Amino acid sequence: MGTTRTETFSDTPTMHAPANGIVSTVVDGAEFPLSEAEYWVSGHTYVVRSREFDCLAEGSDLDSALTAFGREVYAYADALQWRSETGEATEAERESYRLLSERLSRIYLAERRHAPRPRGLFRRRRVGSLGRGKWREVVPAAAGREL
Repeated sequence: MGTTRTETFSDTPTMHAPANGIVSTVVDGAEFPLSEAEYWVSGHTYVVRSREFDCLAEGSDLDSALTAFGREVYAYADALQWRSETGEATEAERESYRLLSERLSRIYLAERRHAPRPRGLFRRRRVGSLGRGKWREVVPAAAGREL
């Protein structure tokens, strides 16, 4: 899994003027989106935040922030799974869990085709196992479409 990014702006993105894009991961050459997101630089820290659910991650560069974001997405999915199973999830959390389950299931199935392992869907992902994320910048009109 590699990281690819294309920056088409002249100024560094800020919290008030972030870069919009899609964070995805690549499995055997196929790209799988995790979230519509935005990123900005605050001081010397890169911040990636989902525009769809409650995930935010930081890193010393965009690549490390994307990797941390991927880990955060899996941790968030774990938490939502637990809240859903215990009946504590709000309607918004249940919708986020449905969306993440669908996306993460596609990644899981693609990985199984290439390296079958009998493990659980979300809890098998721990620190360092996601690989590096991919950033694809999108124009505002494309944001909000189905991933």
